[in-house]
Amino acid sequence: MRETMAVALLIACVRGAAATVDVILPDVQVEPGARVTLPIEVSDVTEDQLSAAEFTLVYDPSVATFISVTTVGGLAQGWLLSHKSADGQVGIALASARPTSGSGALVYTVFEVLPCATGTTDLTLARVRLNRDIPVTIRNGSIAVDSGPLTDFRMRLPAAWDLVSLPGAGDPAALRGITATAYGWDAPTQGYTLLQSVDAHSLPAVTGGAFVRHLRVHDSTVVSMNLDTNNACVRAAATTLYPGWNIVGAPAEADTPVSVAALRNDSSTGWSAISANSVLAYDPESRSYAPAVSLEAGHAHWVYNGLGREHLVSLPQARDLVGGNSAPTRRTGPAVSAPSLRMRLTNAAGMSAEVSLVLSDRAQVGFDALDVPAPPPPPGGDAPRVHVLSESRPSRLMRSARPLVNNAVSWLLATEASAQGVLSWDAAPLPDGYMAALDLDGARHDLRRPGSVTLPPGERRFAVNVKFVAPNSTRVFANYPNPFNPETWIPYSLSEASEVSLRIYDARGGLVRTLELGRREAGSHLTRAGSGHWDGLNELGELVAGGVYYVELRAGDSISMRRLMLSK
Repeated sequence: MRETMAVALLIACVRGAAATVDVILPDVQVEPGARVTLPIEVSDVTEDQLSAAEFTLVYDPSVATFISVTTVGGLAQGWLLSHKSADGQVGIALASARPTSGSGALVYTVFEVLPCATGTTDLTLARVRLNRDIPVTIRNGSIAVDSGPLTDFRMRLPAAWDLVSLPGAGDPAALRGITATAYGWDAPTQGYTLLQSVDAHSLPAVTGGAFVRHLRVHDSTVVSMNLDTNNACVRAAATTLYPGWNIVGAPAEADTPVSVAALRNDSSTGWSAISANSVLAYDPESRSYAPAVSLEAGHAHWVYNGLGREHLVSLPQARDLVGGNSAPTRRTGPAVSAPSLRMRLTNAAGMSAEVSLVLSDRAQVGFDALDVPAPPPPPGGDAPRVHVLSESRPSRLMRSARPLVNNAVSWLLATEASAQGVLSWDAAPLPDGYMAALDLDGARHDLRRPGSVTLPPGERRFAVNVKFVAPNSTRVFANYPNPFNPETWIPYSLSEASEVSLRIYDARGGLVRTLELGRREAGSHLTRAGSGHWDGLNELGELVAGGVYYVELRAGDSISMRRLMLSK
């Protein structure tokens, strides 16, 4: 076939003095999913003895797909025909030993508009060759997709990087017009890509997102776009979550967010396999992340796929979820009722990053529902970072919950900063008898008290260790309040685990009350929850008289005594 075509194209065609041949592609408007036949037309070629032609046709594959080419019904019917197509381009070659004549469609191309397509694709003849040297003029065409009713969607962009997504199908020309720089996320390679243009191809509706920085860097601005938010493909957009991090948006429905819990509870969406703490929202003001309660239209969200394989999910509007109405738009994390150490890294510009270290008996080894992964940092590189390094995937966490093993636990933390920063922490609310320390550059900092340390620019790694330290002795401490009326709390320490009782005596040595506390672990039991409690009553349930009393702690073979004062 190729040899025959090559021979035909090299035929020395006898042509007289003829005018330039017009080569024309039409402009058409079709509905999404429609198949359309488009002619490549020529003006009168009778005197040109046209017997060979070559075309390279370029189009947008995000709008339409090339199906086939045919000479049936055209001026070149019966000619030898071949074509070669690639993504967004098709090459066509045809020839015959017998020249054609007349004007009209020389050959027909067949395209199919994508079911979820929007906008317009230009049909561009990048190369035209008739015989060897027939001069031509070219008029290119287009395929315009007839979209449904449009919604005026308004998106507020802060004076900072923002993570945005289109909540409906359409041309984001207004967003493109004010965007200074934009970065998309390539999930298969797990890396950012600099976007040459913000369009429907680089920023697909609902299923994708991008970090954008607008031209008015010192002020927030509002972008208004006409979008199709009722297209079936937008109301239930399907997308593939690749292993690792992905960016997704949310469909618009009268400013109604999509509940993450409802997504996960609806078995048809595919989200039940993705843990709730792996869906995170971005706050442009603090340039930080937090687990998302809902997916909000116009905002893009990070999703971590820890399944180790590609996973298909859908992103429906709230009205299309089974029993899934909207959720509050507040952004929060999973509930954690356990001691938590919070550490913050703040630079001179006031930007900060925070990490939480949680002690919990419910925590598992490796990533679980109490942990929160740390998404890739936003573009710019000037915001500080602090995270926990994990041996399992995901390897970086912004919240790490771990159980005590042999009364101890440790975390390895990493910080990154382009300028000098201050690492600070609040007092750690640890159980009695536990110590918490930050080991950095040979120095140890006590995390049981608020504190801070200055870090130079660059990357740093350090350890946080929590461990139990048993008291040297068993004894009872001063009660609080003292004097009291009518109740008081009695703290104590145990050098070893023991059965513990408190005995209350009056000033004459008479036994007033015995409080059996049961078996208690070694340590300092200083809080109200861990201390002994006396409500001022005797064994008969009567309120005792004011005066001096004594409390005796008995734990194993140890006895310790303290004076109490009940005021009236």
